[in-house]
Amino acid sequence: VLARDTWLADDGIMWPSTAQLFLAPVTAPHEHDTKIGCWKNLYGLDMSRVLPTAKSMFLARPKYDYDLPAKDVLSDAPAVIANLDMHRVTVRDLEVISSTFTFHITKDGVIHGFGSWFDVSFTGIEGVDDVCLHTGPEHAQTHWKQDLLMLDDPLPCAVGDALEGSIVLRRNPVFRRHLRIHLQFSHTRASDGTAVAVEKTFPLWR
Repeated sequence: VLARDTWLADDGIMWPSTAQLFLAPVTAPHEHDTKIGCWKNLYGLDMSRVLPTAKSMFLARPKYDYDLPAKDVLSDAPAVIANLDMHRVTVRDLEVISSTFTFHITKDGVIHGFGSWFDVSFTGIEGVDDVCLHTGPEHAQTHWKQDLLMLDDPLPCAVGDALEGSIVLRRNPVFRRHLRIHLQFSHTRASDGTAVAVEKTFPLWR
């Protein structure tokens, strides 16, 4: 953005031209079992006493470079939590990005957390088709793969359940490439209408 404001001509082309950030509830049983579930029976030993420490070590930060299978997405569609026009977005716009979301669960299973990924488009050349780089799980895998934000406690879910909440991404004022992600939502069960509130903050990295 600073380079654009400094050097891009008035009729210049900005690449990427747009950027979108997505979020969706996902199941990640293998990731959970290898990091957390294993402590309940580790070679026949009950090591449950270390679970709080294990959660703080393995679940506190988003897991990047995660290969998310499309079948592990539990909702009807991902939510767009950021939609940026790279010709017009400012540094100030990027200090805090916030969005609300609503998900309708389409598969019985367990919500272990949320998956996140991005799309960027390259446009602006007359006579040349626009190009979009997709990094979502339903597309061919890229160098970036996906990110995984794991909940401390998995949530069993069923078809018809709903998640409704908000997410806030806040830049670190000193370490400018670092973010703090705050996620809060309610999980309403279709079977009886009861709701559970969940809230978690992920430092990335400070």
